[in-house]
Order: sequence, then C-alpha cells, then structure tokens
Amino acid sequence: RPVARAVVITSEHADWALQRPGTLLVLVGKEMDCARAAHQNASGLAVARTEDEALREASLIEGSVVVVATQSAPQLSLNEVLAEHERIRHARGGDGSFGVAIPDISGDSVLAFPSSLSGDETAKFYRAWWAVAHLFDDVQEEDPPETPLSCAETCPDIAVVVYHQGEDDTSTRGTFFEISRAVVRGLRALGLRARLTHCVDASQGCAFRDHERRIHLATHNLQVFLDLATMAPLMLKRGDFLPRFSMDVAFNFEYVPNVINATEVAEASSQKTDHVQNAHGSFATAVALATLKKAARVWDYSLANVEPLSTLTRVEHVPLGWSTAWRPHRDLSRLIQDKDIPILFYGTLTSRRKRTLQMLRSNDLPIFHANAQTDGTFAPALDALILSAAIVLDLKAFDSTKTREWKMPRLAKLLAAGAFVVSEGACGVEHQCAAYAEGVVFTDDLVETLQYYMERP
Repeated sequence: RPVARAVVITSEHADWALQRPGTLLVLVGKEMDCARAAHQNASGLAVARTEDEALREASLIEGSVVVVATQSAPQLSLNEVLAEHERIRHARGGDGSFGVAIPDISGDSVLAFPSSLSGDETAKFYRAWWAVAHLFDDVQEEDPPETPLSCAETCPDIAVVVYHQGEDDTSTRGTFFEISRAVVRGLRALGLRARLTHCVDASQGCAFRDHERRIHLATHNLQVFLDLATMAPLMLKRGDFLPRFSMDVAFNFEYVPNVINATEVAEASSQKTDHVQNAHGSFATAVALATLKKAARVWDYSLANVEPLSTLTRVEHVPLGWSTAWRPHRDLSRLIQDKDIPILFYGTLTSRRKRTLQMLRSNDLPIFHANAQTDGTFAPALDALILSAAIVLDLKAFDSTKTREWKMPRLAKLLAAGAFVVSEGACGVEHQCAAYAEGVVFTDDLVETLQYYMERP
C-alpha cells in the first residue's frame, strides 16, 4: 500500500492515531502487534528505540507530516489535526513546507514546524521540538512575593482576560502567552487572587465570574465582532455586549500613532468596519481606540503610547518588569547548548520588514525567519529557536518616520533567555534606551552592525 501522508509518533495513543485509515505508526519504545495495526487499516508500523530516532526516521518520508501525540490523549481527532495543519501551512502565502504538527497544545490545535530545519544532522531541532511537545502544559511557577497590596475593603479577585478573534484565531494565544502570565503572576506576587482566562468568541459570551474585577488584554480583537445589520462593531454598537467592560481596566500592547484622529474615534461606532489594522499596520484602529475609551481606565506598557492616548482617555503607564513567565523552560535551556542559527528574526512580516529582510539577505546575512510560513511561532517552540540563535534581530514593523516603536514584551523574553539582541532604530523614550543599553544593541545601520558581531561571536 502507498505510504500515508500522515506519520504519527506516539507512545500511548496508538488507538487514537489509528482512527484515521492509512496511518503509518511509528511507536517509541513500545511494541505493537502488527496484525492489530493492519486490522485497523494502518499502512505500516515501525518501532523506534528513542524519540530522536523516531522523529528522524519519520521525517525522511517524502511529503510526510509528523504528528506528535504526548501526555494525555488529544481532544482532537487526527483528521481534525491534519485539516488544521492544511490550513496553517498555506497561511501568509507559504509553500506548505512543514514537518511537524502537534495537536491540542494550550488550546490551539496545531503548531507547524518548518521542514527546512529537518536537514540538521545533529538532530538538535528534533530533540528540541520533541521537548516542546511535552512542555505545552503550563508550568506552575510563581513570582517571588512582594509587599502585599492593601485595599480599603477586601481586595477583589481579578481575572486577566485575553480576547481572541474567534475559533480560527491561531496567533493571539501565543502572542499573549508570556504577557498574560506575567500580569497574573505579578498580581499574585502582590497578594491578590488572580487567574488567567481566554475569551475565544466574545459574541458567544465569556467565562466571567460576577464577583471578579477584570484586566482586559488584546481588546483590539473585539473589533472583529460585528452587528450583522449595520456591520458596525458590537463593542461600540450594543450596550449589552460586555456590559461591565466600562468598569474595568484595558491593558494596551498595540502601537498607537503619535496623533490620534479624535473625530474618527468618535464616529467609529456608526461606521462599517472593513479593516482591523490602521494605515501603519497596527491594530490600533479608530474602533480599537474607541474600545479602549470605553474602559474605566487604560494601562499601557509603553511611554511612547501614553502621550497620544492621554488626549483620548485616562491612561497610566504600567511597564512590564521581570517575571518568571519570561524565562524559557529549564529543560530547553539544558537541552540546547549550540548557537547554530546565525541570525534569528520572528514577528509579523509587514511590508517594511519584508523589504528589510530582503536588503539584509542581499548583503549575504543569513537570517532565519521563525514564522515565515505560519500564523506564528510562540511559547516553548519559540524559546527553542531563541536559545539556538547567535543573534536575535528586532525589526521595526512600520514605515512611518514618526513611529516610536517599543516592544518591551519581545525584549523581556529575549533578555530572560540570555539572548544577544540587535534592535533596529531607537528604543522609544530616552530613559528606556538607558535602561536597556547594556542588554540590547540599538542601531540604524543593520548591515554594518550585524556583520561586525557575526565576525566576533
């Protein structure tokens, strides 16, 4: 029989894998009756001695997709995993060159692994990604306690809410993976009772508790939920949509233009929503800004955002500091010792970044774009790449010469991993430059700077 396109590596989930006819099963360290596998319509069976061996052998099968099933049995069927893999592998115009799909990770169905890395003879990436598959269960770690916060009455319980754009949103959970945990752990360190919750589809309701106060993250995603009659955003059109939002805090992490058009913001509730990004490519559209304005107060991690937001609403600068949430998992840190990615970049491929990468590569600078063909590479999967990089490149996203981009969440993760960071352009407000000058190289001449440090590893 022809070899199945799906190659499943599993230790305890043979029955789950074989629910899909034509599966080639590669088991790690456990024998299985060949007759049983054939009876369940498997196209083949192999037993590998180690996880590394199984991953290497499976990746050699042309056109294969390796599905790693670990720990508890995945909630998704193998067919669902493969269908989602098909969708993600073509995201952003990619060519579909992926090697690994990991089901049911932190609520997201698939993580695609670029097959361009499968030529690594040392199998380091295989080991790293197998470890990643085991690490997606959240590590229960807390920040050291600080001086407890005192409240006039009993301190309220707090829910840190991350909003998604619906069931098809494959990037928000990963984008806010560390940010949301850092906020929760920071609140707990102050003696507060805090929990993390995700609201995947706000139009269908969120898992809120009446007694809690809320801190809302990724509120720009709320602009995708529309009133079907007018195509205006539900958040601004209907008072019964997230009715307690006006009593809570909205924590903004999107770049805000230096000048806000107050008229556009005021008229956002009556306008048909066509785009979720503004002219710069940021999610801080008029609708997103009007959503922030509805909150009782706004927090922003960047001083560069505070000044323009202050013309619109009450805003406070709440910088992100150190947290255990930023650190890579210790097993990955122990596993990955070699820096065999010369230059790593990760992030949304805006038109500006695309031009910058083309320019750098034309100068013979070897840059690996971690999520060039996916909706994003996040959390432990991204940690595995950061720990493997000699230089991590931080690029400006937007063309505007007035843009003062400050991506502290990105830098916090990199500094916690001990990465060597080269960042394009200025670092925002002056005192922020001074605070991070010892850990980040800021430059306007990327070619010269990268060449200089590549020659001096």
